[in-house]
Amino acid sequence: MNTNTMSFLRRRVYFPSQEPGGVRKGNFFRLLLALAAVLTCAGLVTAAPPKVIEATPDNGATDVDPTLKEMRIVFDQDMNPRGVSVVGTGPTFPGAQGKMPKWQDARTCLIPIQLGPNREYKLSINSERFKGFQNTNGEPAEPYPIEFKTGDFKTPPPKVIQAIPDNGATDVDPELKEIRVVFDQDMNRNLFSWVGGGPTYPGDPKKRARWLDARTCVLPVALKPNREYWVSVNSDKFQNFQNTLGQPAVPYPIAFKTGAPRIQAPKTDAALESQEAAKADSSLPLTTTIRGLEKGWSEERRLVTSPTIQWYYPAVAAKGDLVFVAYAEEALKMLISRDGGKNWAEPVVLSGNLPVNFSPAVAIVKDEALVVWSSIVEINQTRARQIFASRSADDGKTWTPPKQVAQSPNHCLSPRVLSLDNSALLVWQEIPLETTLGSVNLNERTDWSPDSIQAGFGKIELGGTQQSGLNVHVTVISSFYNKADNTFTPPRRIKELFAAQMPSIFQVYGPENGQIFLTLNKDTEIQTSISADQGQTWAEHFGGTQEFDSRMVIDVVSTPGGRRAVWSPRAPYQAVSINFREQLDGQTKSLTVPYYIRTTPRLAVSGDVYHIVWSAGESENSWISYMRTDSVRPTTQITAPADPNVKEPQIRFTWTANDNISENAQLTYSHTINQNPWSPFAKEPFVVIETPPDGEYTFRIRAMDVAGNIQEPPSEFKFNTFQAAPDTQILNKPDAPPTINKRSYSIEFTGKDNTQKPEELQYSVQLDNGEWSAFFSERTYEFTNLANGEHTLRVRARDGRENIDATPDEIKVIVKVGLEARFVQRPPDYTNLEDIPVSWEGLDDTGARVAFNFFSKIDDGAPQAHGTEGKTVLKNLEEGKHTITIWAVDPAGNKTPEETAVFTVDRTPPETRAVFEYRWSESGGYPIVTLEGTDPPIEEGGQPKPIRFFQYHLGDERWQDAPLPAGKDWIVTKPLSFYSWGYIATVRAVDPAGNFDPTPAMVNLTILKRYTPLTLGIVGGVIGVIFLFLLITLLRRRGSRRPVIPETAGPLDAYSSRTSEDLEETSSPGSSTYSFGGSNGNGESNNRKKNDDPFDF
Repeated sequence: MNTNTMSFLRRRVYFPSQEPGGVRKGNFFRLLLALAAVLTCAGLVTAAPPKVIEATPDNGATDVDPTLKEMRIVFDQDMNPRGVSVVGTGPTFPGAQGKMPKWQDARTCLIPIQLGPNREYKLSINSERFKGFQNTNGEPAEPYPIEFKTGDFKTPPPKVIQAIPDNGATDVDPELKEIRVVFDQDMNRNLFSWVGGGPTYPGDPKKRARWLDARTCVLPVALKPNREYWVSVNSDKFQNFQNTLGQPAVPYPIAFKTGAPRIQAPKTDAALESQEAAKADSSLPLTTTIRGLEKGWSEERRLVTSPTIQWYYPAVAAKGDLVFVAYAEEALKMLISRDGGKNWAEPVVLSGNLPVNFSPAVAIVKDEALVVWSSIVEINQTRARQIFASRSADDGKTWTPPKQVAQSPNHCLSPRVLSLDNSALLVWQEIPLETTLGSVNLNERTDWSPDSIQAGFGKIELGGTQQSGLNVHVTVISSFYNKADNTFTPPRRIKELFAAQMPSIFQVYGPENGQIFLTLNKDTEIQTSISADQGQTWAEHFGGTQEFDSRMVIDVVSTPGGRRAVWSPRAPYQAVSINFREQLDGQTKSLTVPYYIRTTPRLAVSGDVYHIVWSAGESENSWISYMRTDSVRPTTQITAPADPNVKEPQIRFTWTANDNISENAQLTYSHTINQNPWSPFAKEPFVVIETPPDGEYTFRIRAMDVAGNIQEPPSEFKFNTFQAAPDTQILNKPDAPPTINKRSYSIEFTGKDNTQKPEELQYSVQLDNGEWSAFFSERTYEFTNLANGEHTLRVRARDGRENIDATPDEIKVIVKVGLEARFVQRPPDYTNLEDIPVSWEGLDDTGARVAFNFFSKIDDGAPQAHGTEGKTVLKNLEEGKHTITIWAVDPAGNKTPEETAVFTVDRTPPETRAVFEYRWSESGGYPIVTLEGTDPPIEEGGQPKPIRFFQYHLGDERWQDAPLPAGKDWIVTKPLSFYSWGYIATVRAVDPAGNFDPTPAMVNLTILKRYTPLTLGIVGGVIGVIFLFLLITLLRRRGSRRPVIPETAGPLDAYSSRTSEDLEETSSPGSSTYSFGGSNGNGESNNRKKNDDPFDF
């Protein structure tokens, strides 16, 4: 085929190179054409390019889930994984910024995308220009455009459920360091949008916002007192606050106002005593406090924190104001509060040398504190979890060494202890040693306990279990603690069960009517055992289990008023709340916002006070939280003002506060005067009020703690306002001292009194530290005759009781009224005039003319007075340099600074020199004349003065200035007329005083002077040669004769009979022969006719 094709092409294609001389060029074109044909034939058998056979979402798709994070593209061929071309731009391009496509396999590419709801998106897999998607042979894939639309989010968007400070808050503490928001869903912790700008944006530019947990974000702020601020969580434009599905949070604007700076109140004796007691007790500062959600409950306090993952398994017991919190942090530790949970001592280690400890339980047995826990020890060459105990008989000051309760061949887990008169009932769970967790023996899983909500949930396994599908074998064991001799009875089995999972509920509680109860769950079944002999024997019980659910973790305590329970859903890796219920059928109270609970919450009761502890965490951070009920009202003590006789226009009340559990920073306050309504509760421990009208008053303040307890009775302070002075305010007060160009300044002012109106007050003014003026009723005043410099202008008000403002209002002004004399007409720098007019004027800084008296003097002469006209004519001045000095004096006798002008009188003319040296300009060929001038000095030993300019005239023309663009060279640009022999240029110098040379220089620019003799000679010679040549030619033409034709012969024959020899004979040697006719080809000439003009050649 190739041969035939090429032959066909050779017959059809025209080669211009086949012209002569182009054969080789034609061969080259034939070669190119043959190569093209071969390539064309080869292309006919190439495989088809790759195509997209599947796209998710595909072109034309609608209602695409906006939470979709990847687009899936499938090709029909194996592709080169090193190249991609996802083409698109602008807001319709769905590509996720900063993320690159990745290949799932040889034909499937995953493209990261970021979508929004109800949006249209466009992109293309390859395009005509970009062809990065290629198969393994380098063949680009066919372009595949994709357009799709997203729908709505399938779940409600996240919302802010708590903000501190919240929108609309006032009197916010300017010392606040961060704004906190809490969302109702888990959020993407890599993003946030705190929206705001300008002076109202509260964000600290030196610090970055951060997430405390999956739902709580804080913005560091830098606030100032008495300012308004605005920031928004998300906005219509910025929506980076998103949940884990990428759904933006609903915008939540926060506008608030800060109050006045907080005043540190002096410590009262009680506060100092409390501080000293805390020091003696080695008080531990609280890491964090979080305001509670329920009335009657204190704020949440984080007693222990760690940047690593911990479970802690805290337990709590209380006796009066003595609160014990035991927890495991490898070692078994105890925290103690001696003031009802407000302050906590440093933790005490109780486990001695036991390396790994779990799940403590603590109880008050009469006047002793008993704590039991599980710890790993060596038994028969194997490791097992066993139960240990420690007690304190002196309110936790000292503790006994850890004592093993019993030695068991099994793992002992989740001890519980119940106080019974002079003893305590201890129960725990036992499981076989071969039990594994995720195929790992429990000896190696030191991070797990049945009390954990998260780790290991639903993964317990027991090899060799006899019952199919039941992975867990649990035995419930009991023992009694005898307080009298500090001993434990031998273990006794209560019950045994096989289950698919470890019990999540394991509770012992009572006594209730002389009965105690043990409740646990066998998977979803709740089982309760009852004992009527304080735990000696047990029987199954089928009632009173409504408060239990296998889907929760719960702690139950029996009280004379009924059962109390604290619980949370058993939801591993989900944010849940801590909940509390007082009665079996009582209302559930959510005590916290949702976050990640890690262990079963524990409850203790002391009288009518409930204490709760639990372990929680976020990411790798962990903490122990504590809350309690609180029914004690806080108290306050007013610290200012001290004097009941109020004298100021405003009264600032300050106070200190104290509460049994809440920190002062968590308290809020409300105030009133006399029988007026109480103000809203606010956080600031002070208030500033306008002084009320003259009279007697009672100020009352009351505090409210986090639990909602309100002080009763409130603190009181009685005062009167008869001596309250008015407050004075300058209305036209500038921000900075103004500089004024006049000697007067007016102020406008008003007064504010607790009783009288401004127009009923009297006012007095003071300039600097001078005498106060008499009181007057006008509310404007003009200060006059102000001297130059800074002045302080003050004003004060007085009321009808003769109370005078002790803090007058004031402003500062700077007076700058200067005088000056300035020239209107100055003498010229150089002059030759006999009469020299000079004038000047006087002004002040405002530019206004003043009625001055004017003076002047010449050189060192006597001053001359000119009256009120600032002008003079200088006469009869000698040649030389002179100085005129002027000044003015105003009517008050103030003299302006002197102003001088220096000038020179010069009547000596300059001298001129003009030289033409046969130089010509490059353009036009004009003659160049060099001009020089000298002006002799008018003072002996002085320097010659510069020449101001030159003037010239040509012939009888008028004088005009000579242009000198190149220094001293004057190009004479006047052309010569054809009938002119040239002209003579007359030039004179003019000095700065206007004197001109009376004897001008003359330059001959006629033809004979324009050119050098040599030039003229050459030109003349050329003209002569031309003239001579023309003359000779003319004479020779006149001397030429025509041939005479004989009359007897014919004209032509007679002329033709002459031979060339005859012509030669008639020619003289050396002469030239001119032929005016043409040759006939035989050496003959065709002569003209007789009548031809002999000169017509």
